[in-house]
Amino acid sequence: MYEPCSSKDRGCFLGLYLFQVISLELTCWLNIAFDSMIYGLLCYCQGLLEILAIRLENLGAATNPLEQRLLANRLRDCCIYYNHITRLKDLVELLIKLPGSLQMLCSILVLVSNLYSLSSMSVAGQAPLMLKTVIYQMVMLLQIFMVCYASNEVTLQSSRLCNALYSSQWFTWNMENRRTAYRLMLRFSAPLSVRTLNPTFTFSLTAFGSIVNCSYSYFALLKRVNS
Repeated sequence: MYEPCSSKDRGCFLGLYLFQVISLELTCWLNIAFDSMIYGLLCYCQGLLEILAIRLENLGAATNPLEQRLLANRLRDCCIYYNHITRLKDLVELLIKLPGSLQMLCSILVLVSNLYSLSSMSVAGQAPLMLKTVIYQMVMLLQIFMVCYASNEVTLQSSRLCNALYSSQWFTWNMENRRTAYRLMLRFSAPLSVRTLNPTFTFSLTAFGSIVNCSYSYFALLKRVNS
């Protein structure tokens, strides 16, 4: 094993020990802060979409020209509001696309190795090590689940915008406002989603389930090969 200096030297050993402790602690805090920030931003996007859905549902009747003009302004404001939400979602996607994709890829290897280690342990003699491995496994799953769950909620909430707009009193609007509402519904027909490096794969509960199923499949294959 490579050693930058002799571990028998007390000063060298202490320096290596402090380096490992400080770097590991900083890395852990940075990882926690990043996951918390991404989860908070996705929840913020979900809240903005809920506010937009309420605004669309509360678009009332318009029976005279003045109300029609006010309604046209409110529809325009809703469109601008949705554009801001889309830009925020794109920013969050840019932040999470690379690290999140690598994390999902590495998590499969970690989950497989942990499952294989657990299968070779005995409760009687290795209970503390087994408990540590189980806790690490649960933390890894929770770390992936947080991002996938928040992203999935953004997708679900954005898919409800069409129904929210249709629940308004659009039948009392003039033809121009109806056309605007129709164009908005066409825009809402494609729900927002946070994509990975693979454009066809998104952060969602379906992706989380795929990771768990894939990890167990690789574990079963590895166990069968080594048995």
